[in-house]
Amino acid sequence: MKKYLIAIVTISMLLTACRKENKLQEAQITIPVAMEQFQKDYPFAEKFHYSKLIPLETTEQCRIGDIQRVFSVDSSFVVWDGKKVALFDSDGSYISNVGHQGRASNEYMRISDVNVDYNTKEIYLLDNSSLKILVYGIRGDFKRRISMKNYATGFLLTHNQLWLENYALDGAGKMLLCTDINTNEIQQGHFPFLDGEKMPIRKEKSFFWGDSVALFASSYMNTIYKIAGDEITPYVKINFLDNKADESNDMTKTKFFQKIAEENYIGYVKDVYQVNSYLFFSFNRNNAGDTSSEFHVCYNMDSRDVDIYDFSLLHDSRIPVSPSSNIIGVYGDGVIFSLDISALPDFLLNKLKENTGLENLNNSSNPILILYDVY
Repeated sequence: MKKYLIAIVTISMLLTACRKENKLQEAQITIPVAMEQFQKDYPFAEKFHYSKLIPLETTEQCRIGDIQRVFSVDSSFVVWDGKKVALFDSDGSYISNVGHQGRASNEYMRISDVNVDYNTKEIYLLDNSSLKILVYGIRGDFKRRISMKNYATGFLLTHNQLWLENYALDGAGKMLLCTDINTNEIQQGHFPFLDGEKMPIRKEKSFFWGDSVALFASSYMNTIYKIAGDEITPYVKINFLDNKADESNDMTKTKFFQKIAEENYIGYVKDVYQVNSYLFFSFNRNNAGDTSSEFHVCYNMDSRDVDIYDFSLLHDSRIPVSPSSNIIGVYGDGVIFSLDISALPDFLLNKLKENTGLENLNNSSNPILILYDVY
């Protein structure tokens, strides 16, 4: 009898997940993206207001590599470089590292993703190797551990729900899972692919967790979804015109994978950020020889203007060296870029020191954060 009850409950959960999937309607916004709109030497400093430059203090306890994400919360910066998480104050002074590497219950083996809850001011570290999420206070104090049953490449917490990006498809054969944070049971599953076949793992950031909106970018469907509690709704559809993949709901067709492997195919939406009425995201275009180029989009949801640019951003004249073109975080009403100075030649490093007055900079210094107000 117990086995039958378990089977009924499991079937009921899967049917519920299917019902949730069927509720997904058309996106509220469609953004047409054509490469004819591409702008070389995009004037970012003319479009938005340069705020300030923050050098992250370099210490023996904290050497920062290539920054993956930055969160601004409670007058502090939470910085993740793919290997460790460190705290800095609003001026860039080092405070402490967050967590420790190890095998204990309150330690991580490897950090797969990081997020911050702006309401509770808590830091979440995803340790996919140990199937757990470690929760810390905004000063780096350990608070609790959240266990998981499913592997994830990205995550988002909303109330009592844990959303997981599950390319391994080890939960109901779906790419996006919504699980109960207390029981670990799957409440919903979305986006089945190839009758349960594993999808190629993409390491880009798919979730954006702001102080007023939570978003998920489905890179294989070029759609941005809005998440609130246990509800997910299509928010923005990216229309890549003639270069898009087959838009039918049948994702089992071989031609879908043939299309996304073609030269000049455009897609793979990722790295989504929303600040006020501006939506930022990135995408790739396939080139010859199995290579690809990365592009970025700035979309004004009020005017519906679409700007497309690549790495060639024109920054404020006080910044003689262009930082990475990838936005790595948001703060209040602005966005954050990072400038890695470890490989700068002497003449550029000297020019940067001259323009900024940061005389202590050298090739061993931690990266610099560059902030722009967006309004």
